[in-house]
Amino acid sequence: MIDVFIAYAPADKGFARLLNEVLAKRGIITWVRWDDALPNADEWNEIQAAIEAADNILYIVSPEATESSYVRDVVEYAARHNKRFRSEEHTSELQS
Repeated sequence: MIDVFIAYAPADKGFARLLNEVLAKRGIITWVRWDDALPNADEWNEIQAAIEAADNILYIVSPEATESSYVRDVVEYAARHNKRFRSEEHTSELQS
């Protein structure tokens, strides 16, 4: 069982890592794809399975995420499977 699937654009990887660490410290099981390259067919099958197994989708919202075909595909697939969404806004001003 996956509690949270984290969807983010590559430009937001540092913020995604921070959120992942915070969730892990709270005992929340996450699934994150850390590879920045677009997924191949086999990887997309793994991503779909993780989305289906996840209770929630955490969508990191940023200008880059709105332009990311990967994030768009994840969000659309999750929506078709009636997943619960949470969003966290990330802008360059929030980076540490």
